[in-house]
Amino acid sequence: MALLGCASIVFLSVGYIIRTVPILEKYLGRRIRFWHLVTAIITITALLDTMTTPAHAIFLGGLQNFFVNLAQQSSQAGGSGAATLDANVVGLTFNIIRGAFLLLVAAASLFAYNQAQQGNDWRPIVTQVGLAFAIVIAIDVITFIFIGNSTGAGG
Repeated sequence: MALLGCASIVFLSVGYIIRTVPILEKYLGRRIRFWHLVTAIITITALLDTMTTPAHAIFLGGLQNFFVNLAQQSSQAGGSGAATLDANVVGLTFNIIRGAFLLLVAAASLFAYNQAQQGNDWRPIVTQVGLAFAIVIAIDVITFIFIGNSTGAGG
């Protein structure tokens, strides 16, 4: 299930990048080649890898702490021979989700801006971006209602 979710995020991100490239080409006045994209992705990945400090993110923090606590409790209940889920893996997964969300929102916003500049209807795109924010806020509210305030550091 996690593999399917991560693959979906990657394919959605690639789809938005493919749709955004012509907009960026028009804005920059240059042709963007495949190696430009690969270089940008590798550079961003290297920069993010060097800054491996905790994100202390505001959104989805309570849900992340809940999964970290759940992983710790399952490792304690499973005994010494059981395979455990590391808290770093949970943190990395939530950071990937946050990063993909922000990239998708940025790409959709750029696409909406381009649609507005061309005189097309940009409101459905902005509605979807607003809906994405509403879903994340709803997840945080539901997490707070059912789990409580667990957005503090640690676990």
